[in-house]
Amino acid sequence: MITITKDKYIYRMDKLNKPVMEADPGSIICFVTNDCFQGQLKTNADLVADIDFGQINPATGPVYIKGAEPGDTLQVEILSIDVAETAVTVAVPNLGLLGAEVKSSQTEVISIKNGLAYYREQVYPIEPMIGVIGTAPLQEAVPCGTPGAHGGNMDCKDIKAGSTLYLPVNVDGGLLAIGDVHALQGDGEICGTGFECAAEVLVRVSLIKNQQYNMPFLTNKDEVMAIGYGETLRTACERAAAGLLDWLLSQKTYNFNQAYMLLSAKMDLRICQLVNPQMTVRAVLSKKDIY
Repeated sequence: MITITKDKYIYRMDKLNKPVMEADPGSIICFVTNDCFQGQLKTNADLVADIDFGQINPATGPVYIKGAEPGDTLQVEILSIDVAETAVTVAVPNLGLLGAEVKSSQTEVISIKNGLAYYREQVYPIEPMIGVIGTAPLQEAVPCGTPGAHGGNMDCKDIKAGSTLYLPVNVDGGLLAIGDVHALQGDGEICGTGFECAAEVLVRVSLIKNQQYNMPFLTNKDEVMAIGYGETLRTACERAAAGLLDWLLSQKTYNFNQAYMLLSAKMDLRICQLVNPQMTVRAVLSKKDIY
């Protein structure tokens, strides 16, 4: 197993980033990640207004996958996500769906023990997921806090243990990086944060040669999903639906109209997050409706 320590990180997904390590296809890699605030919020008295915003959303990596070339796909199986013993969440004026109603900043540090998050007087089973995961884009560098066709800050709560994410290889080696783990996050992430935490993320990275999805694609034992992005929810929905429709046409001898009608009857559109400048939506179809 290969381990990438949390002191090796990037703030932008960029083809010019130097890889911190090389790995063979099929390798199991442990990404030790920082939380999205780079550990700057340690107590309830620490406020977002006082932190260094240049240290937001670090992603551990990148890792160069040997033999990966433009036009290939990285298959990233998420084997486990082990979170730290504390997480943090915040409310900030003008951040998130109801940010205009937030009059002052507030920070809550959350204890995590034995798979449970202790928030105020309540206890919640954790559901760890990866907020930021992606490869280097072909064109300009993209901040780790921004999603796109390369992946990035998708904040999709189905990117969790037991799922497999497919990412495009745009540059030699792919340059895979992971960060921004949440112990819990609801669809929408309406205040701009989930229960943000450091973590150890164990993945198996394989290489699919000469086949590329034009957007992140996700599977688990029950469902297939295409993850779209856009400055509006409409655009994100269009990209997600179009991606899933294209995939369906590759699996079945449907014409466009037939696939379109099936998705209208059986596909769900689920918001991942609507609080970043680029919003993300996943189009979801049950495997039992295909095979």
